[in-house]
Amino acid sequence: MNYLREHIFGIILFAESVFLVYMALLPSGAVPSAPGFLFLRGGDLEHFIAYVIYGFLMERTLGSMKIIKNRYAKALVLASFFALGTELLQAFVPSRYPDVLDWLVDSIGCAIGSYVSDKIF
Repeated sequence: MNYLREHIFGIILFAESVFLVYMALLPSGAVPSAPGFLFLRGGDLEHFIAYVIYGFLMERTLGSMKIIKNRYAKALVLASFFALGTELLQAFVPSRYPDVLDWLVDSIGCAIGSYVSDKIF
């Protein structure tokens, strides 16, 4: 039980990773998205929230590994590369395409999530 408690964020991070890859592989229009408003396009809010959570989980997972220094920066880089990978996967899905702006929104979400995790917890 103690092992599970120490690695719970890693387990949740893995589940979130599988979920994000699954969502990236769905055809366009399979999941309804919020309409755009102000400077946001449709779907940006969902991307942002999903990757705030992902960045938070990544930083917490790295936090359970005592030997890692500068967890925030490493969590941000790893989560942003993961976001880039999910965007590139969309090149192989009919009616989907990789989008640099989606990756930018994802990376901003990762930065905020990992920062909050690093500074608050």
